[in-house]
Amino acid sequence: RISLDISMVELEKRVIPITIRRVLPNGDYQNIPIDYFE
Repeated sequence: RISLDISMVELEKRVIPITIRRVLPNGDYQNIPIDYFE
């Protein structure tokens, strides 16, 4: 449970950058930071 608590705190403080990789129809991809959606 302790590592889950640490992970939740890191997520709330945005310590770890999270991106969503979107694959485009032509095979290229686009990395979108999660902060873009807020």
